[in-house]
Amino acid sequence: MNFGIIYNEPSEVYHATDCVGSHRLDDLTPHPVLYFRRWVAKTIPPEDSTPAMAFGSYFHTLALEGEDAVKSRYVVAPRCDRRTTDGKARYASFLAESGGKTVVTDDDMTLAWRMVQAIREKPSAVKLLAQGKPEVTFRQQMASFAIQSRVDWYDDTAKDSPMLIDVKTVDSLAAFDAHFFKFNYFRQAAFYRLVVAKVLGLETFQPQFCYIVVEKNEPFQCAIRIPDAESLAIGTKEVMAALHRLKTCFDGNDWPGEPDEARP
Repeated sequence: MNFGIIYNEPSEVYHATDCVGSHRLDDLTPHPVLYFRRWVAKTIPPEDSTPAMAFGSYFHTLALEGEDAVKSRYVVAPRCDRRTTDGKARYASFLAESGGKTVVTDDDMTLAWRMVQAIREKPSAVKLLAQGKPEVTFRQQMASFAIQSRVDWYDDTAKDSPMLIDVKTVDSLAAFDAHFFKFNYFRQAAFYRLVVAKVLGLETFQPQFCYIVVEKNEPFQCAIRIPDAESLAIGTKEVMAALHRLKTCFDGNDWPGEPDEARP
């Protein structure tokens, strides 16, 4: 397993490590026993990929890595009625010739291209993606465990300090502010900045961070959103507390659950 800045690390390699990422920290709440069973003992099976997750991966590949990357990993399924004998045979032949690539639908391809077009029509987004690299891994060994983050876009030529860019898809731009808190984006942003700062030897607050947000529906708008200083400060405080709690659990091999006491 490599440490530091890693370019071109396959997604499956990244997710197969035992390193601590931002999403894993969520399993410490409310009780660390969930983290232990899912990520240490591994008695809880991994969550199955949902259609939304699969589309998100396909869209990110197309938007950030380009058509060549898409062609090397994905294949578009033919439109055929698999309820018929002819349709079943045609689809079986398609799968046999797909070379193990991930299958996407024609509708998914059309939608992804429309969203990519929205990014390309936004001058501020085009400017942000003019320099840098996609899907960059940062990994750092800590005292009791390793931490890692996979940044959608990393630009080390940005003025003042490195720029970290996360691409988010939403049904409408109006929903993003609610998602920012509901899905702990503020904590995720703080974690990414922390890991990158550790790898680069910077102060925690130095890496810049912003979102490129794209709608999945008409009118397919694209917007740039920047986490405010207060949100990042709160996120950093929560991340540091979670990492300290995780270290305590690892060092003492103690993963408490719900206390054995009644409470109102």
